[in-house]
This record gives sequence, C-alpha cells and structure tokens, in this order.
Amino acid sequence: MKDKHYLYRVAVTCYVDSLFYETGNARRCHDRCHSLITQTLCGIGKSTCRNYLRYDRSELLAEVRIPPALKELLHLYVLLVTKCPQTQTAALLQELRRLLEIALRHAGRQGSELTADLLLGVSLILFEIKGPDFFLRAPKNEA
Repeated sequence: MKDKHYLYRVAVTCYVDSLFYETGNARRCHDRCHSLITQTLCGIGKSTCRNYLRYDRSELLAEVRIPPALKELLHLYVLLVTKCPQTQTAALLQELRRLLEIALRHAGRQGSELTADLLLGVSLILFEIKGPDFFLRAPKNEA
C-alpha cells in the first residue's frame, strides 16, 4: 500500500489537472498543468505526473480528502495561471495578499472578523480614496 503522502500528491495532482482541462487537447492541458503548477507544487517530473494521472487504485484515492479551503486556493491559482501571463499572476496574487493584510489589520482594529463583505468594502474604500494606482504600484506598509 502506498503511503498517505504519496496518495495526497496523486489526489492534488489529479484535482489540479482536472481544473486545467479544456476540450480538444487533453495532452496540451496535462503538459501546461505540469509545467505551470504541479511540477513546482508537488516537486514531480513529467513522467511521475503522468503516472499520477493514470493511478488505477481509485478506491484508495477516494479516501483522500483535500480540504475545501485548499481546493478554493488551487482553483483560484489555476484560474489566474490559465488566464494571465505568469508575471501578471504573481503580481495579482501579491496585490490580493496585500489587500488581505490591510483588511485583516482593519478588522483587528475594529475587533471584528474578516468577512467577504469587509474585504470588498476595504477594497472599494482604498480604490475610492487612493485610486487605481494604489493597486498597481509596488507595495508599502499601507493603511
């Protein structure tokens, strides 16, 4: 029997690969997925990735649970990687992290929890006060 870490890598690789799928050219999708995400994320080569995608013990994989929060993060990352150039993806993720840090500090000062509404509200306020350039320049210690 394979160890849990192996099965988890297989499950994550298969999940991310399924998010990359586009009708018409499955091999291209698998190759893009490997070169853009799973190679770095799981530290695996192309042939290992192919072996993971052909893993034939579905009953063992069915027992592996990828946490919903991780699935959402992977889905967000795949969406950005597939729709934006790599440099733009990195910049967008940095801005998202920066925005989250500001919203978390704001929530902490108010003694409340971070919610989607608070994050959106902080984003709109920053956009209104500081303009779109705030989101397009190098990060500093804001707010």
